[in-house]
Amino acid sequence: MTIKSRNRFFLLFIILTFLLLASYVGGYIAAYLAKNIVPPENTVRILNIFPKTLIFGYNFYASIGGILCFVLYAAICSIYVLNGFEKTQSYEVVYFFYFLASCLMESIRIILPLTGIWRNFLPLLEIIGRIVYCARFMAPLTFLFASLFSETEFRQIMNRNILTIILLSIFAAMIVPIDTVRLTSTCTLIWGFKLTFVILRILIFVATLASMFINAYQKDNSELKRAAVGYIFIALGYSVLILCDNFVFLGISIPCLAVGTVVYMQGIHNTYLWR
Repeated sequence: MTIKSRNRFFLLFIILTFLLLASYVGGYIAAYLAKNIVPPENTVRILNIFPKTLIFGYNFYASIGGILCFVLYAAICSIYVLNGFEKTQSYEVVYFFYFLASCLMESIRIILPLTGIWRNFLPLLEIIGRIVYCARFMAPLTFLFASLFSETEFRQIMNRNILTIILLSIFAAMIVPIDTVRLTSTCTLIWGFKLTFVILRILIFVATLASMFINAYQKDNSELKRAAVGYIFIALGYSVLILCDNFVFLGISIPCLAVGTVVYMQGIHNTYLWR
């Protein structure tokens, strides 16, 4: 992928992101005026910390705000990356683009409370659940592949790597069992093999971090170490945001994602300036 074609993809992605954001906001305003917002009932809280306290208690609007943050994050980061890497041939940026795409896919669960879709349209509910699962499988893989295949000699197989990420994520989403009866407090469904999925995500995180630090120390590159630290904050912010059902989680995830992204992208950018 040339720099010119990559920039065009990012520009189209920015337009799509803002159109999606406008659709979500407009849909919720219309549903609110028509009193057609139906929050899920009897929800399951995945991370149930101090449930009886005011600040850690479940808040439907915090959940919706957390989902909207994924769209805002994708939009802002796309603009930031396009401006910062407009003339820089960085392969990590291409993988990061697909991480942002997974954030957009994650946001689709925001439509479940509209007109009580979660109650009346079970086939659509299952489709949304599998899209979200696909997004959560894809997100950590993008950073793993970026850390393992960022060198120039892997340029020829980058498209194959991207296809591998997409196919693995789709395959995982197709075969996972989904419970369409119970919903979580973050407007998602309950998936089967939950513990296995969590362990796999942790292993991918550890492998990615180890690969980044090993690469940084082998090259004695402080900017790559900086990028690795930024990745830690991105992973933390992302992990908290997908569990966001109160304003404390929202307040933790947004700064972590923002700081982590800036540190990560600056580390990558400065690395390419020295090449």
